[in-house]
Amino acid sequence: MVQVDAKHRLIYLISPVIVVGISDTNLTFILTGIYFVSDESSDTYSWALKYLKKEAEKIGVFSNPTYFIGDSSPSIASAVEIFYPNYIRVHC
Repeated sequence: MVQVDAKHRLIYLISPVIVVGISDTNLTFILTGIYFVSDESSDTYSWALKYLKKEAEKIGVFSNPTYFIGDSSPSIASAVEIFYPNYIRVHC
């Protein structure tokens, strides 16, 4: 399970911060990426997920996660669809 979301004004920053992590079968959250970005566009989320997938495959953490947790942002959905077309969306 992959969890993706962006936070604003984290530690007084104006730009969004994308936080990405995975949960293992014991539902333990593992932080895998923090990205300081200029916007929350689909392209920005795609960029973050590209690096998540690359690094995860490198260390064998997961090859094709089924579930993605995120808010109702269409940008997240569009980006996830590019890399994991058969995913199940779980809203937080």
